[in-house]
Amino acid sequence: MKYIFILISLIFLTNNVYSQDTTYSYFDEHWEKTSFKKRVYYRQCFKNDSAWVIKDYFRNGQIQMLAISKTKKQKNRTGDYTYYYSNGNVKKKCTLLKNKYSGECQDFFESGKISSIKNFNKGLFVGKYISYYENGNTESEGYYEEGKQNGLWVYYYKDGGICSKETYLDNSLLSYECFDQNGAKKDSCILNRFPEFPGGNSGLIDFLSANSKYPEEALNKNLKGTVMVGFQIDTTGKVCEIVILKSVHPILDQEAKKVVGKMPLWVPGIQHNRLVRVSYQVPIKFIIPLFY
Repeated sequence: MKYIFILISLIFLTNNVYSQDTTYSYFDEHWEKTSFKKRVYYRQCFKNDSAWVIKDYFRNGQIQMLAISKTKKQKNRTGDYTYYYSNGNVKKKCTLLKNKYSGECQDFFESGKISSIKNFNKGLFVGKYISYYENGNTESEGYYEEGKQNGLWVYYYKDGGICSKETYLDNSLLSYECFDQNGAKKDSCILNRFPEFPGGNSGLIDFLSANSKYPEEALNKNLKGTVMVGFQIDTTGKVCEIVILKSVHPILDQEAKKVVGKMPLWVPGIQHNRLVRVSYQVPIKFIIPLFY
């Protein structure tokens, strides 16, 4: 009888210690702490030998991040550091040393194919850097010294041809050469250009003002605020992938997306002599008229 009592006591003690050494935190879509019910992500932190294991999860229980910390407060992360996509594939695989990237770090596409290999020392880029297209061809390659681009960097078209050769000194561009998709050297080129709305920023402001309509239902419900809309401008200048980055109310969110969807073609972005897809965002303000 005494044996049974001791055994039960040991089991209770073990469970109690485990619960003290395991913590859970809950976060919203912006990684701000929230309640269990409102969680988008959640974190489990538990003791494992002399270190603390930190595991972040998507709401459905799929792992989102795995890290190791020397302390329970998670302020000294050292060791393997891995991020995951919601489909379970690895997104980023690195090593941390006192919260800073150290050694080789690999990034992956959601398909599982590698997208870049880079190296760090005390959190700064060093040595060889290489990035890839999802088809496996090289996208860019060059070298870093103490976090700064130095020497020759080569950028490629998706089919493998060289699009530009650029020489840097401490992150400053010294010279460059551009090539067309047939491999011929260009006499001149636009190396980099941010997408531009027809008429520039003033044209964009005029467009948003002219096309934003205050929904009657929103007025009746006294709904107001600023909706932040994100979108992409593809290589033809077309607006696509419209998403709400900061919501006010579904009624106003829908109207904001509708306005952005009406935008005409932009002048597309250029990066390293290549037309590229660029992410952009605009605030759409809904202010109730004073004499409504």
